[in-house]
Amino acid sequence: MLKNALSNLLSPMIDPEGELGSFIIFVSLTVLALIFALIIDRIATTVVQRVIRKIVLKTPTKKDEMIYDRKVFHWLAHFATIIILYVFSFSYGDMGRVIRHILVYSGIAITVVAVFKLLDAVNDIYNLEPYAKDMPIKGLLQVVKIGVFIFALIIGLVNFSNSGSALALLSSVGGMSAILLLVFRDSILGFVAGIQLSTNRLLSIGDWIEMPQFRANGAVIDVSLTKVSVENWDNTITHIPAYKFIEEAFTNWEGMSKSGARRISRQIILDGGDVRFLDAEQMNALKKVELLRDYIEQKEQDINAHNAKIASTHPLNKRALTNIGTLRVYINEYLKTHPSISQDFIIMVRQLESTGQGIPLQVYCFSNDIRWKYYEEIQANIFEHIYSVLPYFGLSLFQVPTGQDFKKIQK
Repeated sequence: MLKNALSNLLSPMIDPEGELGSFIIFVSLTVLALIFALIIDRIATTVVQRVIRKIVLKTPTKKDEMIYDRKVFHWLAHFATIIILYVFSFSYGDMGRVIRHILVYSGIAITVVAVFKLLDAVNDIYNLEPYAKDMPIKGLLQVVKIGVFIFALIIGLVNFSNSGSALALLSSVGGMSAILLLVFRDSILGFVAGIQLSTNRLLSIGDWIEMPQFRANGAVIDVSLTKVSVENWDNTITHIPAYKFIEEAFTNWEGMSKSGARRISRQIILDGGDVRFLDAEQMNALKKVELLRDYIEQKEQDINAHNAKIASTHPLNKRALTNIGTLRVYINEYLKTHPSISQDFIIMVRQLESTGQGIPLQVYCFSNDIRWKYYEEIQANIFEHIYSVLPYFGLSLFQVPTGQDFKKIQK
């Protein structure tokens, strides 16, 4: 119809049946179709940017704004252009059939992109919920995207082929499933792993995890269908296949973060040659320490009462305090009064099995500040204090002799 109207309009100037006339009509019709399509596309885009945007901004909810920000409406507006070109295609005769096929493919592509954008908006809206951190759906939505893409691909192939080959194509989908399983292996494994991670709440965005086999030690910043992204403390990013979190072991420190306390477990090595009983002078000196006064006075009474019953004067037949035991009590009392140590968790100072390098004394407690910098400062302050008080107990750290020590021996 449009071609006939254009031919009648140009017939006074050209011969519509000639080769030159047919070419001029073809070019004129194409230019007219493109100009008209561009005008319609511009109008549709303007309607989206002005009218729909105003409507979205006036609504009380922000969900439609998220859909708008993902440009779902912008992509749908391009359908107006496809419809105009589809109408013009009937004026091209046999070529119009090819044009209509191309326009159908374009429409399918626009639909797929719009659906993808809509799914992204759904993920944004879902992330506003408080439970989204523990149960992300990004991986599930990516599976839906794969399904939409495969479905669109089949529809496009059906549109290109005739009815008989279309039926054969659909019947061959079962045979293609093996290939799809190989192509989307990581996606399928990741999807299953994502369900297990979410259902069992093993992993959430923001969790501090540690996975040494992948050199990952930091916060989870993204959980997708195929991978988990971890921002390490040195600001590097580690990407780990999602199914590896089901196959291999990893440490999630989120429990520590929620408890508000972080464990301190460190030991000092004491020189075994310095261990001895406290004499009366040392006990009197340590009584002046407020943290030990009550302990020493109570122990002194118990020891004196026990020793009064012993006729022998040999030291081994009598009870006495040791410097290493008194040090343990002092450190324990020191931790109980330390403002940066949590009193809601266990506080323990214990001896470990002695070795050829000395006697290990382990400090086990929890700081009430889980931030890395402050945690390290608290830990350092505690052990610096312990190192400093050792001479008051007649004890010293064990350390391997250095070159300077050997030089002193030679002199």
